[in-house]
Amino acid sequence: MNQLNDNPNKWTLFCPRLFYAFRISFKRFRAYSFVMFAQSRALASRGNSIVGMLTRSQFATAPPKVNHHPKKELFFMDVDGDRAFLQYHKSNDVITLQETLVPEKLEGRGLGKMLAKEALDYVANNDLRMKIECTFIQHYLNNYAPQYKKFLAKL
Repeated sequence: MNQLNDNPNKWTLFCPRLFYAFRISFKRFRAYSFVMFAQSRALASRGNSIVGMLTRSQFATAPPKVNHHPKKELFFMDVDGDRAFLQYHKSNDVITLQETLVPEKLEGRGLGKMLAKEALDYVANNDLRMKIECTFIQHYLNNYAPQYKKFLAKL
């Protein structure tokens, strides 16, 4: 009779020390997992979660917020001490999107797209018509947001 093939506990007979070490380490892992689970439940009951806390605090930052200053006719974002902005002019129910400026060191982060989206949403939500003088906004409208073309003013 082959002892390894016929016995359901073949690994305990074959290498008992390894099995015992595995069993002890598994018990420790299970105890550690329970402690982590209990801590996460305690945090969750207060409206937090370990995963959320790690993600928010260590691995991600909140996207910058687009601000609107109607008196200055400006959409802007302050990021890392610099300001990206979209300047417009409003007369009656027509808004002219004049210029978008993103500082060179902030380029490539999608800030211009965020400004453009906010401005186009403003036009749509306030039932305005728009003229576009800024080439970036024209590019954004053609390639990313064709649904806003219906708000273009007739020339």
